[in-house]
Amino acid sequence: MLMSNFIYVIDGVKYIDKKKFYNSIIWKHKRACILKRDGNMCQHCKWYGKRTDADTVHHIKHLEDFPELGLEDSNLISLCNSCHNKEHPEKRRKKILITLVSGYPGSGKTTYVLEHKKYNDVMLDLDILYKALTNNNMYEEHKEKNIVEYINDLMRATIYKAKEYKFDVWFIRCMPNDIEVEILKENNARCIQMNVDRIECKKRLIKDKRLTKDFEFICNKIDEERKRVWNNTPPSFNF
Repeated sequence: MLMSNFIYVIDGVKYIDKKKFYNSIIWKHKRACILKRDGNMCQHCKWYGKRTDADTVHHIKHLEDFPELGLEDSNLISLCNSCHNKEHPEKRRKKILITLVSGYPGSGKTTYVLEHKKYNDVMLDLDILYKALTNNNMYEEHKEKNIVEYINDLMRATIYKAKEYKFDVWFIRCMPNDIEVEILKENNARCIQMNVDRIECKKRLIKDKRLTKDFEFICNKIDEERKRVWNNTPPSFNF
């Protein structure tokens, strides 16, 4: 079996079926031969006077770029996992962190995020986005329903896209709905609940002139949802 069995050409560009190649008998045999040739030792570590067992056989000229060299002895070298990862920086992609910050109105959710987010982190806050999109008062009691739904959809879509564009996300919510909980679970999100009771939150809102008539209703709803969805979990946990 030759390398041509694994290579296909589209618009003049060569591609390789890596799964088929690495599962093939010819590669497994070649891998064993290279490890034996190198004494089952990592050759990079050896160059620096260290003795480390080899874990893998590396293509010096990467397989994706030079598929025709996939079985060439001169293009293969035995490496430990640590050295192999250094040869493939694309494998060390940043792990995306998504954090839900929840709590009663006035509990300090936005302040907490502003104090903890990194410079390029994305902050999803309905009130701030409402202000940015409409130039209306972000704390007005009766926000336009259609705009609020649009912002909610926008925030959910942003969470989905975070991994693709590689940015960390802070998602600010009094309490996420069922759809958002599932999205957060899918993305192994971290959850932080602001541990501020409703009496203190009410005092803050009165001081800032942001207290709305439905404050108690919202807090009761949050308590119900916490019990239903999270069974009163601790203030900080991972989905």
